[in-house]
Amino acid sequence: MIFYALITARAGSKGIKHKNLKKIKNKNLVEIAINEVKKSKKISKIFCSSNSKRILKISKKKNISTIKRPENLSGDKTTSYNVVLHFLKYLKIENIKIPDVIFLIQPTSPFMDHKIINEIIQTYKKKPLANTINSFVKIHHKYLYVNHTKINNKGKVKYLFYNERKKNTLRQNKQEYYAHGNVFSFKTNAIIKKKTLMPKPVYSVILKKSYQAIDIDDQEDLDISRILYNYKF
Repeated sequence: MIFYALITARAGSKGIKHKNLKKIKNKNLVEIAINEVKKSKKISKIFCSSNSKRILKISKKKNISTIKRPENLSGDKTTSYNVVLHFLKYLKIENIKIPDVIFLIQPTSPFMDHKIINEIIQTYKKKPLANTINSFVKIHHKYLYVNHTKINNKGKVKYLFYNERKKNTLRQNKQEYYAHGNVFSFKTNAIIKKKTLMPKPVYSVILKKSYQAIDIDDQEDLDISRILYNYKF
């Protein structure tokens, strides 16, 4: 099987200006992502899709292929699916072999580990029928869906899953749930056929530590990541 990695890093961001260029321990988030993917020797090619000249320049210096993304695919409402379709169109125009599996890598997850990529690749070999394999992280019991609420402007609380919550009063009895981690992968033929980046059947690789799933969305996420990164590395 042929595996490619697509790093998606647009210029715009609402939460933090120029988010993908923010630095953690003297390296920006794009560099961190590229360095980690390169550690996996099982990825045949690495690409960066961006509308930012600075990000594309950084990617070229790191010797990975770059794709100039049009502005109409770089807005807040642009879906990852459309970005991947643009990537596949680029491969076809450039006569580059289409991969069996695409890894979608987001620089905003600074603790993405190449070992997870390798584990996912091994899972594809063990589960040949899998169309999607993503990393997942165990959710702490206090964040389970039964605790989700709506609160109006008067402070009144409405539990969204009130009946289910009544059935799960003990923490020990609550089922374990998993949320998305930081690595997404899918078979190319399956996403084209089913028109989704999560074609079934979906399989999982579980992250060992919850901090590995951090996704930087605001300044607090960035501050926490910097503290953890200095501690871990």
